[in-house]
Amino acid sequence: MLPLRDVFEMQNKAEEFLSTWKNNRGMHVILYGGGAGITWFLKFMKKYEIPVECVIDRNKNVHVDGGIPVMSPGEAFEEYDNAIVVIAAIAHKSEIEKFIKSERPDFIVHSFDPTLEVLQDKKYEERKAYYLQHEQELSELEALFSDQKSKEVLSDILRGALTSDVECYKHSASSSQYFPSFVRESLTLKERFVDVGAFTGDSIKEFMEAVKNKFDKVYAFEPDAANIAEAYKSINDERVTFYQYGVGKDRGISYFLNEQEKPNEAVCVTQEKTDKAFEVEVVRLDDVIKDRVTYIKMDIEGMEMDALMGGRELICRYKPKLAVSVYHKMEDIIEIPYYINNLGLDYKLYLRHYWDCNGTDTILFAI
Repeated sequence: MLPLRDVFEMQNKAEEFLSTWKNNRGMHVILYGGGAGITWFLKFMKKYEIPVECVIDRNKNVHVDGGIPVMSPGEAFEEYDNAIVVIAAIAHKSEIEKFIKSERPDFIVHSFDPTLEVLQDKKYEERKAYYLQHEQELSELEALFSDQKSKEVLSDILRGALTSDVECYKHSASSSQYFPSFVRESLTLKERFVDVGAFTGDSIKEFMEAVKNKFDKVYAFEPDAANIAEAYKSINDERVTFYQYGVGKDRGISYFLNEQEKPNEAVCVTQEKTDKAFEVEVVRLDDVIKDRVTYIKMDIEGMEMDALMGGRELICRYKPKLAVSVYHKMEDIIEIPYYINNLGLDYKLYLRHYWDCNGTDTILFAI
């Protein structure tokens, strides 16, 4: 792992863009790429009150929220005399950057990863201050992991969090989010899988494929009824039981929000009751599941630590395999590994990262 002090001194790509914007307020801001990733950039721009003039995409039929016009590259290059172009299709950063510079060398081009800033709602200065405050814990965290790959992933995601550089994740990307090879090797024909944050059943289907459809039971927790209905369209198995609950450390009621107001979108907890929020009962895993379980996966938009605490008895009794998202909150990368290690169950811990161009989907495994 890079010495932490070296990481703290690296430049942040998002801050570089913000500096360019502040120094060139008369220039138009354009996003290049209208695919799924553009949502992160639009939220980032809204946070800093930066108007987006248009979106460049070769497919002019793509829909962009907010009524922002979509132009072909040729149209945009002809329309604007000067512009700051932010590459929103960051998976294709290099080729897009090369293309823009060949066609409009006068345009200023920036690329950065906005996902963690938007998701965690923490500015760069806040993330840096937190990591500096916990420098000692971060230094000792590496020793908890059981393989070299985990230590490399930790180094990469810390660099990514502090630099917003999309290149940080290139060598850490995994081909499977919740079922890497070391998990698949541990699976048996009697698995009892607990899917906390089941979404539309994508992880359940991956689980079924991994065990060749030979398993005992799936307990699936998902607060959004629309997502459960979507899951039922492709999962028709009496061994799978869905619970429309949130999962936490205490029983109660929470309000959840699906910002897109449609299935196939993850929901998150909101602190206030609004017209778009819906009420969901929150339960403890210890209160709902009384049987043996063998694998628990958690991806619940920042409630992972609470869910672990609410399932402590279940985990300590059966020592199931664990796959826990540790990227929704900046403190999770420190607090969750230490929490699991301090259970005293002699887990072997592994860290993996799914995407090769942004900071989402970092998973801690306990085997």
